[in-house]
Amino acid sequence: MNTGHKTTNKRSIRDFLRLWTHLRKHAGWLVLAAVAMVIYALTTSAYAYLVGPVLRFIFMPGEGAPPAVGLTPALWDWLVIHRDSYPLILAGLVLGLALVRGLAQFCQNLFMGVVGQRVQLGIRDSVFDKLMRMSPYRLVRMEKGDLSSRFVSDVVVLEYAITHGLSAVLGDTVQIVALLSLALYLDPILGLVSLVILPFSSLLIVNLGRRIRSSQMDAMSSLGKISSSLVEGARGLAVLKAYGAESVALGRFRTRNADYYARVMKAVVLGSLSSPLMELIAAGALAATLWYARVRIGGGTLEPDQFVSFFAAIFLLYRPIKSIGGLNALMNRGLAAAHRVFGFLDTEEDRIPEGEAEAPALTKSLALENVSFAYDGEQVLDSIDLTIPAGSTTALVGASGAGKTTIAAMLCRLLVPTKGRVLWDGTDVSEFTIASLRKQVALVPQDPFLFHDTIRANLDLSSPGADEKQMRRALGLVDAEAFVDRLPGGIDETVGEEGSTLSGGERQRICLARAALRDAPVLILDEAASSLDAASEEAARRGLDTLSAGRTVLVIGHRLSSVKKADHIAVIDSGRIVEQGSYEELARPGTTFHTLFEAQLIGEKPSPP
Repeated sequence: MNTGHKTTNKRSIRDFLRLWTHLRKHAGWLVLAAVAMVIYALTTSAYAYLVGPVLRFIFMPGEGAPPAVGLTPALWDWLVIHRDSYPLILAGLVLGLALVRGLAQFCQNLFMGVVGQRVQLGIRDSVFDKLMRMSPYRLVRMEKGDLSSRFVSDVVVLEYAITHGLSAVLGDTVQIVALLSLALYLDPILGLVSLVILPFSSLLIVNLGRRIRSSQMDAMSSLGKISSSLVEGARGLAVLKAYGAESVALGRFRTRNADYYARVMKAVVLGSLSSPLMELIAAGALAATLWYARVRIGGGTLEPDQFVSFFAAIFLLYRPIKSIGGLNALMNRGLAAAHRVFGFLDTEEDRIPEGEAEAPALTKSLALENVSFAYDGEQVLDSIDLTIPAGSTTALVGASGAGKTTIAAMLCRLLVPTKGRVLWDGTDVSEFTIASLRKQVALVPQDPFLFHDTIRANLDLSSPGADEKQMRRALGLVDAEAFVDRLPGGIDETVGEEGSTLSGGERQRICLARAALRDAPVLILDEAASSLDAASEEAARRGLDTLSAGRTVLVIGHRLSSVKKADHIAVIDSGRIVEQGSYEELARPGTTFHTLFEAQLIGEKPSPP
């Protein structure tokens, strides 16, 4: 158990130090906030100090009264002589202090708010930048709801902890120092007696903080699972309803929701304990101070007005101490959020090595030379040798999971071979910059993905700055212009999340148009016609034939119609190429290709007369 506590503390210190690297970027604002905190603390101490002299003036009038602590005899004499002006002096002091104190508090909150928002801005940028640098094949293993929770909820919690929690903790700490200094100045011995609260309160804050932080991390992890359930429920609603599985999904959600409730309530209970326990400790210390002060006053070693100022300082001192105890839960929740956010930022990346040369136009061939690939210990490709001559069309066929899409990803430089090389006109692609290589390639993925934006914006991704004429030409090329013009917004119609307002075939044709607009010399079609009906496929096929002319094309397909016109066909099985040849050579009975497409090949045979 002790080892676990040490680990938690080390992790918290590490997370705080890392958070500090984000905070110190805004050191100027932090310094301004600190100055405002000091001014606020000094005005609070001034309030406490004035209480004694004010009461002395009220209850002990006359020149015979001894000087108050901190007032010179000359100042005291002047105040006694001008006693009639005392209400105005008092009112002026109170109003002046209130004005300065209020302005200082405003500046403190404003400056810390700026820091919190800027840290949130920077961390969100870092999280999205990390997302863009991750491999899509590693990201697919993560829960999207949990990722969304870290990006939104956890960053908001972290910002709130900085803006409100850290601000309050720093401000309260400065107030404690100022009021404690005043108390020790007024009476060192009495001040030390009152400080009996500090070791107990510090121990309480540390122990409760560790437990709260652990509970908050569990709760946030559970909240990520709830977010995942919501995302899955929304995306799979049609499937759930079709199978009458709404109650099953609801049951799973309720289980996760109840788990989150239990975990967060543990943190709530621990956080709620902090303030009353601090109150109890403070009351005990205050009682001890009062008892000792009574003894001192009775013995004539402590002046009543001096004690009143001292008591005001101690009374005000316990408020920030208690407040720090109450902020314990908020700060530890912020540290728990920081741990989750930094955990994602530290996620392993599948780094793609790259050179400095610009990839030239392909003139000879694109080839895989003895390429093998393993992912998380699972062998996906094994000793692949494949050459795609420039200007030709090569088809890659095989059963689902055989490794076809992995080969396409390597040609796009999304994955790197575990062994072997990918060659561009005989040069290893690792010598080129990734950006220059990908400009030469247009990919139509198996899943026709569109962003929640307009058709125009989705097309613009492949060729930023393209005009509408170019976009319409690309749409017309794949038989998409007519249906786009029928939409209420035309080319500026918003397609919904993942293109949900369009049919599968319509989404596929927009993706094909996006590839056409890129006008890249290498074209990779991964099941590009899988979502099209027969009529749309034939229209799109004509467009693809036009698009493919003069380009180097890799076609991955399960439909015979999409591969039969290829110049060369490679058959892959369990990560290995088992057959290569022309369509006529592979379509003969007894080949693996014939087995894969047997039903479609039979359908192509002419019916007997």
